[in-house]
Amino acid sequence: MSELRQGRVLAIEGMRGLAALYVVIGHFATMVDPNRSLWDLSKHPGWLAWITRPLWYGHLAVAAFIVISGFCLQMAVEARMDRAGNVDWKDYFVRRCRRILPPYYACLAISLAVALLVTRHYPRMPFVQYVPVTQDNVLAHLFMVHNFRPDWMYKINGVLWSIAIEFQLYFAFPVLSLGMRKVGFGTIFIASALASAALTLWIPGGTKLYFWFAGLFVLGMASARLAIRKPEWVHRGWPWIALALMYGGWRLAWVKTGQYETALVSGDVVVGLSTAIALAYVLVAPNSFTSRVIGSKPLAWLGLFSYSLYLMHHPILQVIFVHRPRAVQTPGASFIYLGLIGLPIILGLCYAFFWIFERPFMTRARKKA
Repeated sequence: MSELRQGRVLAIEGMRGLAALYVVIGHFATMVDPNRSLWDLSKHPGWLAWITRPLWYGHLAVAAFIVISGFCLQMAVEARMDRAGNVDWKDYFVRRCRRILPPYYACLAISLAVALLVTRHYPRMPFVQYVPVTQDNVLAHLFMVHNFRPDWMYKINGVLWSIAIEFQLYFAFPVLSLGMRKVGFGTIFIASALASAALTLWIPGGTKLYFWFAGLFVLGMASARLAIRKPEWVHRGWPWIALALMYGGWRLAWVKTGQYETALVSGDVVVGLSTAIALAYVLVAPNSFTSRVIGSKPLAWLGLFSYSLYLMHHPILQVIFVHRPRAVQTPGASFIYLGLIGLPIILGLCYAFFWIFERPFMTRARKKA
């Protein structure tokens, strides 16, 4: 692999790793402060509320994942496209299913065991969000349509809702990619945004179904196409723009009770735009200081198994939290325990899961990366 390509891969992996780590640590906050799971004011000591307050916006990391996914898929299409502009879409679907489904179904089986053996015996937030396990929600998860209904979305394993959305976007990707080439990014983005808005308003509980992720997915695709075909548009000041937008999106998500749904959409969109800008920059300038920091070895290592880390961290976290030592029962002590003891265990087990259920199904090029 060339040095330039390796720099790009490491930087993109680093962005994935950073997003996955934020989700994991954010769920530590959910465990120790269940009152905040209901978006109510924290009742825990001021120091703990101050530390955990920035960690309550995991949906922003998921929005970033969606943009990264669209970016990487479009980048791969641009590389595999023949001179006539044709793409082997059958090969694309085989690759996507091989890449996503084996780890997903392995995680689902383990998550079902945890839900039945641990989760349902712990009647408090956030555990009660993931049960009961019913035939309906099991089938919905098997067919990856559990994001269609709010009462299915968070059952069994509370993070799998986003995998369903992403997998569905994979089926739309060929149409979106061809459409972007034929009628342009603007038209496709506006169409997807309008469709998302209509579904969000029309379907009961639509805000919880994250339909605007389709627009973020297209944004990632457009970012890849722009960076590859018109790299001269990417300016060295883009990292600062991305950082400012990231902070702005995070501040939009920093809301009081009752404003959550409005901030959910606006925060995700701004963070998605920030991610798209950052991705374009690291693709064009893989050897820049910014790209090297993002692609540092620890973050790139996390990014390598970020899918497994995202899938499996929560069932493992539940087991660790329920079986924590008796001396570790207060919220503050629990949070410190999860950070110092729980995090290394989660990383180690998720990395093992990656080697068993994910890496064997990765493409040869991906393995070398």
